[in-house]
Amino acid sequence: MKDALLMIYELDEEKEKEKKKQKTPIKAIHIAPDHSLEKLIELIPVTNMVIEEVTKKDKTHTKFAFTLSNAQKKWRTVFCFETEEELKQWTNTMERSISLASPNLFNSTLSDACLKSNSYLPNIIRICIAHVDQNLQVEGIFRVPGDKNKVAEQKEHCDKGFLPELSKTGDPHLVCGLLKLYLREISDPVIPQSHYKALMAIQSATDLQKLIKDLPVVNRVTLCYLTDFLVRIEKESKTNLMDSKNLATVFGPTIIRNTASGENFGLEEMSLSTQIIKLLIDSTMEHKDSLFTTEDREKCTKPIFDVEAEMSKVRPSMTNIEKSGIEAYILPHQGPKFTQKESIWEQNL
Repeated sequence: MKDALLMIYELDEEKEKEKKKQKTPIKAIHIAPDHSLEKLIELIPVTNMVIEEVTKKDKTHTKFAFTLSNAQKKWRTVFCFETEEELKQWTNTMERSISLASPNLFNSTLSDACLKSNSYLPNIIRICIAHVDQNLQVEGIFRVPGDKNKVAEQKEHCDKGFLPELSKTGDPHLVCGLLKLYLREISDPVIPQSHYKALMAIQSATDLQKLIKDLPVVNRVTLCYLTDFLVRIEKESKTNLMDSKNLATVFGPTIIRNTASGENFGLEEMSLSTQIIKLLIDSTMEHKDSLFTTEDREKCTKPIFDVEAEMSKVRPSMTNIEKSGIEAYILPHQGPKFTQKESIWEQNL
């Protein structure tokens, strides 16, 4: 919730004058001074906001400015700055906040999905795998396609800010289809484009281990979680008919993609990706800790940020601040009313 709000405070002119006298360099943008709501002027949800250049109609007292408006153009304001450095800092900060506040899950990055989940792997992967784990003996799991329309409905549901509703579906193939679609549509694959050339040169499990060790932490932990899951499926291959080769054929083009070439994934590349994923599964089957460490597996269940520990450092409690802030400012002035099944991301300003 905090990432989705721009909190605007009344400026303490005396403190600002003192800062200017001391010529304190700007190190970061702190919108919430001392975690106090006493001088809070407005809370602005930044979900689906857009940053644009100022126009001739905009009244500005400096040439360093940008406008912030919502996608429906029903709300718009101008932000002015004294220096170009301040403009760049605010632009970068706002763009990052807008990205994190966006409910869009598909076609986003793995790191953004992890930050939104406060987890080293996206919630959608964890939820889908937990559901499929109850159906490991289903024949053709991940090879038999799910209902495309229902998969599309679940995707739309997730992109509105909801978690996938899988308890109501009795079709494990639908869940498999949703997981495969997510892995295909993230903008940078689980094994990122930056490692693609090294990936295509892999000849052994030792080469693969070195590459995995070099992956960004969320990519490595997500790959570890997926690999352990594929191993569990392979162990039931006498029933589900999905051995490591069949699983590699399905997951090779989703876990490994050459995003630089768009959709042009040649037969040679497809064959190599299948071989690498098969090597990944087989090596983990033979020696559980050959490719991933105990720390990687521990991070699969740990949050990125220990919220409770961080909140305990803040006086007064951040929980109380956010609660009182939302109740006192958003509800009376902005007017959103949340029901139990309603997504906060569907609210208009």
